[in-house]
Amino acid sequence: MPVKALFIAYAFHGNCHVFMLEALRRHIDQVDFFLTRDFIQTPYQFAARIGKRLLGRMSNSCAHQMDAKWRAKINRELRACPNLEQYDLIVFSECGNIEPETYAFFKEKSPAVLVSWLGDSFQNKSSSLGPYLREQVQGVDMAFFPDQQWCRDAGAKARFLPYGVDLATFGLKHQKAEIHGLESDVVQVGTMFPNRAEALHTLAQDGVTVAIWGSSTYKWSHYWAKSIPRDLQRFVRGGVVSVAMACRIYNAAKLVLNAHHPQFSREGINNRVFEVGATGTLQLVNFKPQLPGYLEGMELLVTYQSMSELKEKARYWLRNDAERREQGAAFAQIVQQYHTYDHRIVDILNAISPHLPRVSR
Repeated sequence: MPVKALFIAYAFHGNCHVFMLEALRRHIDQVDFFLTRDFIQTPYQFAARIGKRLLGRMSNSCAHQMDAKWRAKINRELRACPNLEQYDLIVFSECGNIEPETYAFFKEKSPAVLVSWLGDSFQNKSSSLGPYLREQVQGVDMAFFPDQQWCRDAGAKARFLPYGVDLATFGLKHQKAEIHGLESDVVQVGTMFPNRAEALHTLAQDGVTVAIWGSSTYKWSHYWAKSIPRDLQRFVRGGVVSVAMACRIYNAAKLVLNAHHPQFSREGINNRVFEVGATGTLQLVNFKPQLPGYLEGMELLVTYQSMSELKEKARYWLRNDAERREQGAAFAQIVQQYHTYDHRIVDILNAISPHLPRVSR
């Protein structure tokens, strides 16, 4: 598409932002970047790929720094972004702390369509839309959320856009030699929350071989280590896990535990659904009422509503190897056909194309 875009992000963790940006680059002629330093220095070695298209760096973001002083500094840096008049599209990724005056500045300086995309957000600590995100919706032309409840809260400007997967990372099938030593019955990768610890404790007590691996970001590695309950520490296999390593771990497991972060509403599902799904490994997902009809293929997920049901289903799928592999492969095919980040970018571009100033003329 003959569009010039600017991608602005101060996400301090989360592979979804990197994958979304790279998909955007595959579908748009030119994409410039305005990013935080810690976004650039992620374990994904993103800095080596952005080159001269990097226009500027904002101050690093961190959950405990999101106060009024820090917010004002970020917004001053954003308003220094140069040559805004040249863009057709400006995407704000994970930018829940942008002030209304900054959005007004961008609208005054640029004819671009302003779009926000929200991934994993520490600014939104509940299942309903918080005040910062309401400001975000008011400031842009269109907002995309991975949660249908947030879309209803946000009103007419909001569009539902689920997470997706980067197949170049998670669509790989590893040989036995590549996953030797990583095998487990059930694996948990990422931050440890109480609901995840309860599920792992339940499975371990039932004789299941569980394995625990850490977060994908160095910034949270110390926090992650402290979050592991004492009775689960003997199951820890490793700390910081790159996305490439996560793919190998998923490939090596018989089942992956995917208990959602408490901040997700009853309707939101995380990016792990698609990342694990692309590997072909079956996952155990905490039940959500809307899940069966949420998107294509969701009926292939194995869900549980209680610890007793989790034990029962884990036992069943660990006993039935052929059926487990068949169902995992069926969901992987659905993910590849409908749920990549390229699909999500196409959805965004189709939604905004009537409003793009140079394309619509």
